[in-house]
Amino acid sequence: MKNIILIALLLVSFSINAQEINWVSLEEAVELQKKNPKKIMIDMYTVW
Repeated sequence: MKNIILIALLLVSFSINAQEINWVSLEEAVELQKKNPKKIMIDMYTVW
């Protein structure tokens, strides 16, 4: 029973600390990067 409670508390704490993904266009990302220099992750896909 203690293990179940511990696992439940861990799962709840992970969901509380999660952040939303802020989707922006490439142009917006470049402008934001000029103000706050961070690496930009670009995710591309296709359905060939």
